Amino acid sequence: MLGKDIYVMDSKHKKSSGIGGKPKKDKIRDGFEERVVQVRRVTKVVKGGKQLKFRAIVVVGDKQGNVGVGCAKAKEVVAAVQKSAIDARRNIVQVPMTKYSTFPHR
Repeated sequence: MLGKDIYVMDSKHKKSSGIGGKPKKDKIRDGFEERVVQVRRVTKVVKGGKQLKFRAIVVVGDKQGNVGVGCAKAKEVVAAVQKSAIDARRNIVQVPMTKYSTFPHR
């Protein structure tokens, strides 16, 4: 479990230079699989008009009982998904699993 330490995740994140000198962002390799659950367009009405942003909800898990959910907003979809994935990795909880890799319920 990574906890709330963002620098642990940054150390596993490779920084490489892409085309145009911008650093290229690679996926974090920590054993978690991430799925985008929802992407919504949200607006905020201000004096000059409407501010458009995107909200993304992402779920991460390792298929062994560790699950995290994150939600974040950004001006671009890709940035919102990346922010919510980091938020999901900060909020990981342990879910009980049966021997058939399912969680118990009524």
